[in-house]
Amino acid sequence: MAGLAFNEQTSVVVGAGGGKTLDTAKAVANKLKLSVAIVPIVASSDVPCNTFLVIDTDEGVFDSYRVYGKHS
Repeated sequence: MAGLAFNEQTSVVVGAGGGKTLDTAKAVANKLKLSVAIVPIVASSDVPCNTFLVIDTDEGVFDSYRVYGKHS
């Protein structure tokens, strides 16, 4: 994802969806040092107010957390 955003000279990353989608948008924006706009579509998502990301394997199994000192 970050490679695609970099190649397209993206200036902002927009994530709309649930937790995994929003975590992906935050991770891409952080990696490329871009601004991110988060649009949760489920009320139970706490992604907009977290400074950490949940990283899953390709199979969807929890792998690790990434913690950032401020919002991405």
